[in-house]
Amino acid sequence: NCVLGLGYGMGAAKFVDSCKSQGLDLPSVPVSEWPEMDRRMQFIIRNVAKIKGDPYSERNREKVGRLVKALRVVDDWRRANRLVVEKWKEYEAVFKQRVAAGKKTVAFRLPSGRIKRYYDPCLCKEETVEIDENGREHPSFRISMKATTVRGNPATFFTGGNIMENIVQATCRDIMAFSAVEICDRHPTWHHVFSVYDEIVTEVPDDEVELALKEIPDIMCHGEYIRDWTKGLLLEVEGDAAERYHK
Repeated sequence: NCVLGLGYGMGAAKFVDSCKSQGLDLPSVPVSEWPEMDRRMQFIIRNVAKIKGDPYSERNREKVGRLVKALRVVDDWRRANRLVVEKWKEYEAVFKQRVAAGKKTVAFRLPSGRIKRYYDPCLCKEETVEIDENGREHPSFRISMKATTVRGNPATFFTGGNIMENIVQATCRDIMAFSAVEICDRHPTWHHVFSVYDEIVTEVPDDEVELALKEIPDIMCHGEYIRDWTKGLLLEVEGDAAERYHK
């Protein structure tokens, strides 16, 4: 969760839910260790975590305690990974600059040289309702970044963390694709069957299995087609041979 969630901008309330969905209940921090209920804390409790009523009441203490724990985890992670957080901000700044300039596309160049595009970017003022520290509802609004990655599709909500996740996933796809092409180019008799998520499945002659078990991981980590633009990126691959596809 810390790598795949917090690494792409997940907040405390969603972190609690994400952990729970994977069978992990965060420990609840006792009331005596809670921080001061400042405006930020009140806002997260009422408007993000949607916890109603007095945070200190018996029925809310456990939920708020878990949220306090999640806030500590999130804040500690972000302090320890400032370069990642700055990258989210950079992507958001580029997106907003392009919108301000009236551009119809926001484009980011991937390490491979391929372009990741977001079409029809816009900043939308969305009406919402904010709950204050007394539990009263007030009309409010938020400014949202929206775009689509497929021309003609409805625009969806984006953050800098979402954009970073897209770019990381697209880069991983490029490593897979470039490696698959290099395997085929180097060994024309090996048949590329398909890829599944982060796997490449190749059919090879029986007498070349041992060679393939050495050659394919080496190409996927240090291949000529990816070497220049993955320099410094730590890559590791596991593989095995089988009569049929399995997980």
